[in-house]
Amino acid sequence: MFTRINTATLVGVEGYPVVVETDVHRGMPCFNIVGLADITIKEACKRIRPAIMNSGFAFPNERVTVNLVPAGKPKEGSHFDLPIALGIVILGWEVKGGEDAGRGDTAFLGEISLDGKVNTVRGALPIVMSMRRNGIKNIVLPLGNAEEVSILEDMNLYPVGSLKEAADYIRGTGKNNIYKSKNTVRSEDFREDFSQVAGQENAKRAIVIGAAGNHGLLLVGGPGCGKTMMAKRIPTVLPNLTYEEKLEITGIYSAAGLLSEECPIITKRPFRSPHTTISAIGVTGGGYIPRPGELSLAHRGVLFLDEMGEFESKTLDAIRQPVEDGYIRIKRNMVEVVFPSKVMIVAAANKETSILIQADTPVAA
Repeated sequence: MFTRINTATLVGVEGYPVVVETDVHRGMPCFNIVGLADITIKEACKRIRPAIMNSGFAFPNERVTVNLVPAGKPKEGSHFDLPIALGIVILGWEVKGGEDAGRGDTAFLGEISLDGKVNTVRGALPIVMSMRRNGIKNIVLPLGNAEEVSILEDMNLYPVGSLKEAADYIRGTGKNNIYKSKNTVRSEDFREDFSQVAGQENAKRAIVIGAAGNHGLLLVGGPGCGKTMMAKRIPTVLPNLTYEEKLEITGIYSAAGLLSEECPIITKRPFRSPHTTISAIGVTGGGYIPRPGELSLAHRGVLFLDEMGEFESKTLDAIRQPVEDGYIRIKRNMVEVVFPSKVMIVAAANKETSILIQADTPVAA
């Protein structure tokens, strides 16, 4: 007897569906996970057994095999804990037709603690968006990710706090209440505005023109004249985010693990100001498991390069092509990842260093 449960995996800032197949056979007790799983998923073997037992369910004293379909694509993430654990729990019920439990238009994701608690996971929104594209409408997910994913208005979300609650959902004995968004917006989103800037009318005019056409800007002036202060306020004169842009940006921050309980949904255009010592990879993104860089985190917003003359030339060269193309293509670990990078570049330099900078962008002094 075996079970199939829907979930998905994250590649960069995009997801693709995965089916978790679980099978129990007679033989020496062991727990095997196959299907190009990363270390995080393989470590689930040691988390799931005590979690199942501490939740009041029996763990089979037999040979357990978990297959992640499609087997030829790499998978990563701790959110596979919940579908794997549920597959084993369902097999313990010995219910006829158990192989169809959790299948169809329902998917599961969540990390499990040793006591059976379901923890928040990284990248929940892009993972659920990939499930939506494949016709799945019902999602069982950690309670901490519910507000983040609630931006998808056409999905039915069932947040759970423990493995037992997820099992009750499958049995139909739980509350199974659809989550309703709280629609919380932080007051600090609106603290900074150009009304707080006295003078600098020429600079303000140049910024408005640059923002209207999404042009690059180079702010040149002496220390303390207000270059950084004005750059931080540029997102306030940009158009409001559309629904699709909110999905894009929130998905990127979710994949990067930068969302918080206070700000589960990105509602304003991002402003990123990396330090001058940042590397080219830090700007463009990358790593063994590719993560978004500063260019992607500033997608649909502003990337501010303060003291532009202090950045390494290699870092500045790495910015050019992604800004022209609007995306970054990275190949790592048998996969190709595409990060979006449609940004407005704003740079600042002191008068003493401006002679070293050659640029054809509008200048505000």
